[in-house]
Amino acid sequence: MSRWHWNAAWPVARDIGITGTGLVIVWAQLLLWAFRERAPDTELMAVGLALLFPAAQAHVRAVLGASEAGSSSQSSPPPPSPPSPSLSSPRPEADGP
Repeated sequence: MSRWHWNAAWPVARDIGITGTGLVIVWAQLLLWAFRERAPDTELMAVGLALLFPAAQAHVRAVLGASEAGSSSQSSPPPPSPPSPSLSSPRPEADGP
């Protein structure tokens, strides 16, 4: 698989496959806890939450990146650089020995 295909396929695989599996595991544990009054399995909850992490990380990066880009575009432009000395202006001569 070429790099372009992998870059296009990874978000889909992450959002559907990995995140979906994590959600199924977490929801199954929470539903068993709610309807069967059985405590959720700690290991399965940890695995489910770990599978949710890549998508959450990508969303946080997108939000933080958007806010940083927005703040830099709203800032004032840098001040202009001072004018360079003109070639026609007289330059002081250094006294030599």
